[in-house]
Amino acid sequence: MNTQIDMAAERQDPRWKVFQESYANAVYAPPVPNWAPIRQTSADAINTVWADCSADVRSAMEALNTKLNQELQSQKAS
Repeated sequence: MNTQIDMAAERQDPRWKVFQESYANAVYAPPVPNWAPIRQTSADAINTVWADCSADVRSAMEALNTKLNQELQSQKAS
């Protein structure tokens, strides 16, 4: 990635700044044999929190983290 380019200015969209700042801390995902349960579990958890304004987001994301770690371990990917 060319770090000299200002993505927000290049794309004329300030939302790209978030991506550019996040990319600096990005890591490659481990090879996972089956991404489907990871995608579905993540989608279910995020949609549940998104749909309930009174949801405890921290607890929901901690529970998601636990489920994803269990799934990665079951696939021997962690």
